[in-house]
Amino acid sequence: MRRIATILSALLLFSLSLPAQRGRYATFLRAVGLYSEEHFAEAEAIFESLYKADDSDDAVCYYLGQCAIASNDIEKAEKYLSEAVAIDSLNQWYLQSLASVYNAGGKMQQAAELCEKLIKINPGLYGNAYTYTLSGDLNASRMQDSLALGYYRQALEVEPDYPPAQLGRLEVFRMAGKYVQFFAQLEEFLRNGRCDTAVKCDYMEMLFERIDAPFWWVWGKQLSRLVDLLCELHPEAIKACKLKMQVCYINDDTAGVLAQCAEIEKLARATGDSLSLVEALSSQGDVLYQNGDRRKAYKAYEAALKVDPLYAPVLNNFAYYLSEERRNLRKALEMSAETVKQYPDNATYLDTYAWILHLLGRSAEAKPYFKHAMLYGGKDSDVVLDHYAEVLETLGEKDLAVYYRSLAQQKRQK
Repeated sequence: MRRIATILSALLLFSLSLPAQRGRYATFLRAVGLYSEEHFAEAEAIFESLYKADDSDDAVCYYLGQCAIASNDIEKAEKYLSEAVAIDSLNQWYLQSLASVYNAGGKMQQAAELCEKLIKINPGLYGNAYTYTLSGDLNASRMQDSLALGYYRQALEVEPDYPPAQLGRLEVFRMAGKYVQFFAQLEEFLRNGRCDTAVKCDYMEMLFERIDAPFWWVWGKQLSRLVDLLCELHPEAIKACKLKMQVCYINDDTAGVLAQCAEIEKLARATGDSLSLVEALSSQGDVLYQNGDRRKAYKAYEAALKVDPLYAPVLNNFAYYLSEERRNLRKALEMSAETVKQYPDNATYLDTYAWILHLLGRSAEAKPYFKHAMLYGGKDSDVVLDHYAEVLETLGEKDLAVYYRSLAQQKRQK
């Protein structure tokens, strides 16, 4: 049946530009028969000979494109199908095949343009959630919000829980600043059981990366509520817990941060996610130290370093807090040296290392590290500036020390 259907379709295609020579027609049908029996290489060789004799035959171009698809040669398929479409721009088979090739090659805008054309030619056949959403994305990229929302609405009428259409609509509302509609649709998206948990978490993570303080003042409660909803719907998702922890940080809820650290630690150990585990233990140590519980903080840092002995944020904070207490300075220097080795241009790590050198009586060795830190953001920190000023004063460079102390004072007054 497949062979019969393929040959019948070939007859229809070929009749559009039926050659005068009966021999060419018979050769074409023989190649189509080979193609239908999946002898793609043999069929392609015959179609290529026909193409060399006449490269304006759209049916031959179409089948050369199909043979290229069969051999997974996307570039060649695009070439021949583009030629077929150029000859007959209203042929739905040509347009659909070329759209599929564009899609496979990651050329989503070109695929969307063809889908939009197919919908207009035959909405009953091509009006599905996928093509409507592609058309919506295309118009959204052109800043044509009304058209985009219209296509997304049609996609969701066909499939009410189609995640790509929901995401497209969300982005139109977000970019347009229509946050009432945005948050209403965001809750619907988060409740969509068809949508992958990771996609929901990634989208929420993207939102948090883009918000600023004024946005949080207005919409913070909405976001917090939706993060709670995400955690409730997907308690197994570590990313959801991390978002909840971020909300707790913003709200200065240290108890909440510690609770989420514990939850992330439990999930990370269960799933073998060592990075999330070390991040949770690191955050736990930071908060415990800020709360004045140094013993538990150091215990958390040590647990983190058992998971990853080279994790720079823990090495740096552990080393710096030891230096603040003026204890175990040689251990602190060893940990700090590893961070500078990994990140030689990180001003914070350079400051910690140089400061510990100073505390060990090695101020001359410390100075070059402070100078390097000044080139990579050290001047933006009053702490780093104060440390450098003290080292300069110890080395007898009084005037320069006064200069850097004044810079530090200016930073604190801002």
